[in-house]
Amino acid sequence: MIFGIDYGSKLAGTTVIAMGDHPERLRFFCSCKNADADTFIGQLIQELRPSLIGIDAPLSLPLVYQQPDLSGASFFYRQADKAINAMSPMFLGGLTARAMQLKASFSSVDWIEVYPGGLVKIAQLEGYSKKDKSLIPAFIGMLKAKYGISVDQEVKTWHEVDAMLAWFASYRYLHGHAIAYGNPAEGLIFV
Repeated sequence: MIFGIDYGSKLAGTTVIAMGDHPERLRFFCSCKNADADTFIGQLIQELRPSLIGIDAPLSLPLVYQQPDLSGASFFYRQADKAINAMSPMFLGGLTARAMQLKASFSSVDWIEVYPGGLVKIAQLEGYSKKDKSLIPAFIGMLKAKYGISVDQEVKTWHEVDAMLAWFASYRYLHGHAIAYGNPAEGLIFV
């Protein structure tokens, strides 16, 4: 079982998990507003026991924090962030710390950092505004046509779309098709 997580603010109700074994059938689990998203994720991990989790959140810090004597090293960005124009783990601060803590708390599961926006770029599916929910069915149709991804329920939010993309990046990783960005010693991002 694979989890793809679009990771949001702790209490915002925007964290979504896409789960399944095959791209033909995915299901979504959404956190609730004012409920702890990390507890929600932990409960699903314990209940469903995924073998792989791909999370759209930093799982490491720039290498300079592990090796302070690195001359000229960035205190803000990892090589992977620079390669795909991802946000700095330092800018994301608390979200980064929460993701790293979740990974440490459930270390028996394989975790990878994924970037749904990077997958959209390589799939050439850019141009869909996340401000317009009416575009979701067309986007899902493009994913289905291009990759065979389908879901058991209606996709209502772009957070669900990002969870689906996080799942698909994880699926690609599991089958040796993902593209890795960054330095393994510092942290990789997969698309």
